[in-house]
Amino acid sequence: MSLYEIMKWVFIICICSLIVNGIIYFNTGNGAQLLSIFGALGLGVIAGITMLKTRKK
Repeated sequence: MSLYEIMKWVFIICICSLIVNGIIYFNTGNGAQLLSIFGALGLGVIAGITMLKTRKK
């Protein structure tokens, strides 16, 4: 399994986490969920940048 495939799956998991945490945050208004949203967003950005750098040309 290449680094690109690993980062692709990390990115997909981050998007799913972002959606679930967003739904929970909007239903409860809990500040801890907002922190989880920012964490998933940051990890998703890092995974996306790594995917762009390691893609096959």
